[in-house]
Amino acid sequence: MRQHEAEQLAVKYLKLRGCGFSGERIGNIGMLKFSMPDQTAETGRLMVRNNNQVEVWNTASTKPFALESPWIDGASKRIGTRQIPVKAVPAQDLMLALNGEHDQSIKPLAIMQAAHPPSPVEVFSDAAIESAARHSLTAQGWTFARQLPNGITECNDGAGKRNSCRMIVKNGIASVWSYRGDLALSAPWKLGRETKDGCQTMYATGRTLGLDRDQAVSASNHVHAVPRQIERPALNPATVDFVRRVWGDGVPAPADHPVLNKYGAKLDAGGLCAIAESGTARKQYAIGNLLVPLYRPDAE
Repeated sequence: MRQHEAEQLAVKYLKLRGCGFSGERIGNIGMLKFSMPDQTAETGRLMVRNNNQVEVWNTASTKPFALESPWIDGASKRIGTRQIPVKAVPAQDLMLALNGEHDQSIKPLAIMQAAHPPSPVEVFSDAAIESAARHSLTAQGWTFARQLPNGITECNDGAGKRNSCRMIVKNGIASVWSYRGDLALSAPWKLGRETKDGCQTMYATGRTLGLDRDQAVSASNHVHAVPRQIERPALNPATVDFVRRVWGDGVPAPADHPVLNKYGAKLDAGGLCAIAESGTARKQYAIGNLLVPLYRPDAE
């Protein structure tokens, strides 16, 4: 059996389970993209290896497809920092499975569910973390002044008369830094990233600050569960045309791009494109930037 025949078998098998194919391929090996039942985004991938082994995976999930025998677990794919599970089957076994199927017994393709539902994630509110952070810093000689409109609080670590230190609590993390550059705090504070101004930060979380379990807020709280409705602004046709032309150039993002290697990270450049000289005469300032495909919450 040839590779294109094996691919046709796999496409037929997945279409019977409600998957959709636009025919779009990606990568040098020609992986086929497909969508899950009742979805428009083509997050699925189909590939046939030289030995006619069919492999499928979903780039949008770290859970495997719910595919039974003759499908087996294949070698997982690494996408960025995630390990994506793969389901594999020899093309010959897939043909036998197709011949023995009856339409009425075929179920739509789905993602495998966990054997046990995950326990609710508990987080601490920013207000509780700020209170605990102030208590911890006060014990180390800090005083607090006014809070700026951007949520940053001016502080003094006791080393001078000026409020040269800053604190901000955001997304469950309290961060502090000093414009003098001589910040030093004991546990539970740990070294964090540098600010845009080059100041070394230190941070602490609700758990390391010793907050009790009864101060936690369930992640299923309706405040977090209801998405914020954002009005989509009108798109500039010239910008849309520019982005489409650049994406059509198909210039892959270089592996040594500084954005992908910031803070010592080594991020996978797969699936990203770079803005090169071609088609950018009106936007020379954009040369070298990356184009990153994103999906809206509705999977568009």
